[in-house]
Amino acid sequence: MAEELPGLDRVERLVQERVTGHRAHQRVVHAAGLGEPDDELGVLEQGLAKKAKELAKVVKLGRTHLQDAVPMTLGQELSGFEQQIRKSKQRVERTFASLEELALGGTAVGTGLNSHPKLPAMAIAALAKEHGVSFRRADSYFEAMAARDSIVELMGALNGVAVSLMKIGQDLRLLSSGPRSGIGEI
Repeated sequence: MAEELPGLDRVERLVQERVTGHRAHQRVVHAAGLGEPDDELGVLEQGLAKKAKELAKVVKLGRTHLQDAVPMTLGQELSGFEQQIRKSKQRVERTFASLEELALGGTAVGTGLNSHPKLPAMAIAALAKEHGVSFRRADSYFEAMAARDSIVELMGALNGVAVSLMKIGQDLRLLSSGPRSGIGEI
């Protein structure tokens, strides 16, 4: 990155050292969390939407706790799966704002001791440019350095994605069981 920024002065070199040094873990964790995990979810969501439309008139038996319920269409069931994926994707995307907050420059437990005043802004601007993400300075260095709540928030959203995918997979497995002694509805 230094080659891309001609005329680096002392502060800019400090930024380079800090970004590539002991604070690199924060860069990696936040940048990784802000990747595009929802791209594949979008593909799945679109596929379910397409199938839901195709199968909108295929009537099947609805079930509540595996017990017979009222008739519904296979399209309706698939549209429910589509909505689960859409909401899971939105939950992941809502975590991005928290992940964009960085504690760069909050050295010495958040006090900023011995950190050049220009370091945070320059380092964050360099990271934002490199990753194409709107990184910003943490509102509180103390909170941002003491906890990784933004990562916990992301993990919770990803856990929700996993639960939705497991539920959809189990429902499809059960509905396609058979042919002689299973439900065999699809």
